[in-house]
Parts: sequence; structure tokens; C-alpha cells
Amino acid sequence: SSVYQQVWQVLHRHQLLENAYVVERATLPEQVIYRNLCDRPNLALPYFSLLIVKVNQ
Repeated sequence: SSVYQQVWQVLHRHQLLENAYVVERATLPEQVIYRNLCDRPNLALPYFSLLIVKVNQ
């Protein structure tokens, strides 16, 4: 099962949703990039999806 909702909660807690991206089906014609995950707590993602989080140091 997907852990995306749990990860979304962690990102929310650390105020990182605006700096997070999900790449679905990377490099394929059906590729989708979700930016700013604030309004996307329930994405139904395929198995090989990539989450990128920009963290300022």
C-alpha cells in the first residue's frame, strides 16, 4: 500500500509541502509533475513515483 499520505503528513508538519514535487512516470510520455503539494494530500501514485523535497540549509 502507498505511504504517500504518511509522507504528506511529515512534510506538512515540517512546512515543506510548498517545496515538494512528485514526479509520476518519469521520462515517459505520460509523465506528470505535481508541484506544491499543499492541496494534494490524497494523490494515488503509481509504484515508481519520485518525491523531491527542496530543503534550505
